[in-house]
Amino acid sequence: MNVLDKIGKLCDAFGITMSQFFMDEETGQAVLLTEQQIRLLNYAARLNPQQYDSLLNFLRTIWPEEFK
Repeated sequence: MNVLDKIGKLCDAFGITMSQFFMDEETGQAVLLTEQQIRLLNYAARLNPQQYDSLLNFLRTIWPEEFK
């Protein structure tokens, strides 16, 4: 099951649509994912916890100010 399938199941459980799940809180507009973003989410969904933490640590080295 890929990450979008999992998100779909969560949305079903909470009685919301996937559009509502991805809605921007500030603007109320739907957030559209690019094909690259979807691919990245699918890769991230396959990582074990240690690999996921390593990925997050790597991303923090690229954009340290975003992860304060």
